[in-house]
Amino acid sequence: MAVEAEWVEVGEKAPELGCEVRPKAVLRVVEGLAEFLERFRKLFGRRENGEHAERYIKGRLKENGRRTTEPIARESKVPRRPLQQFVGGGPWDDEPVRGEMRQEIAGALGDPEGALVVDGSGFRKYGPHSVGVARQYCGRLGKVENCQVGEFLAYATAKGTALVDAELYLPRAWARDRARRAAAGVPRSVRFQEGWRIALKELARCGPDLPHAWVLGDDNYGRVIAFRDALHKSGEPYVLDVPSDRLVLRADGKKTRVDRLAASLAPEDFIRVRTRDGQKGPIQVDAHREIVTPIRHEPRQGPMRREVLLVVRHGDGEFSYHFSNAEHTPTVSLAKAAAMRHYVEEIFETAKGDAGMAEYVPVDRGRLSHPGDSYPAGSRR
Repeated sequence: MAVEAEWVEVGEKAPELGCEVRPKAVLRVVEGLAEFLERFRKLFGRRENGEHAERYIKGRLKENGRRTTEPIARESKVPRRPLQQFVGGGPWDDEPVRGEMRQEIAGALGDPEGALVVDGSGFRKYGPHSVGVARQYCGRLGKVENCQVGEFLAYATAKGTALVDAELYLPRAWARDRARRAAAGVPRSVRFQEGWRIALKELARCGPDLPHAWVLGDDNYGRVIAFRDALHKSGEPYVLDVPSDRLVLRADGKKTRVDRLAASLAPEDFIRVRTRDGQKGPIQVDAHREIVTPIRHEPRQGPMRREVLLVVRHGDGEFSYHFSNAEHTPTVSLAKAAAMRHYVEEIFETAKGDAGMAEYVPVDRGRLSHPGDSYPAGSRR
């Protein structure tokens, strides 16, 4: 696969850092990217599709300007529409490409003590036409906003982190609106699914390829009894955040909220755990675990079962609460696992900075009637 030399500048000094970028080091990176892309080239079918893939990925890795299909095509001196069609609706199958990517990630980062992290992430959108856009909670902004929401799956180990899967969440109103679906090119096969159900699909799809000890997620997943039960039934150990108002039965049969349980604990009920190294030194928390039975209010939620409640007191005095099905796992291991969930924030920051994740102007299966339309639900993103 050809790599243009002008893509990088070598030998440039950075006086303010007192360092020098050596040509051999840069060329090794360029050659490594070419070798990496060659593994995927055959999965795109026709030769021109492989060329589109090379242009698009190289364009996403540039630092100057917007990294959407139009400026990438302009810089590559190729027509815009074929590249947009390739990205949004080209005749190639997503799953073999993602499967190859999972194998690459497993080889580079694989660790039996790793974790799969489920996370819903929103992207602000100002227009009404992008697929799935609605006024809904946007985690990136911390409020309800006009946005799209994606269900993401990340892989985290001591060796590094990576996003391994993603699917667009289609709100119920969108799923029921035939005219809107048709205008945006949403496939008929796509139906409304809660975010946690999408997350279960991603775990089933990717879990067998990635060695891991844990499934982690915030309280959008931990509060859902059916999600926890599905993981437990499939034999997936989990540590999931839960809200402070969850009701539980303690071993003595008394019912209480988890935050009130935490407030009743004595200092000696906690142990100090060093969870990971931060930029300013080791991050330590105080952790307490006990076996509880979370309350279920309706028969349709299934029979109650015991779970571990992990209470974590952070350095700023704030508490977090977690349910786990790993009854025989020590407190230290549970606290370290819970802390790994926050790696997903670092993954998103890297994706935004290094690959322009938040800069996309996706396409509508080749139909560009609405500038800025998003990829159809169920398509590649």
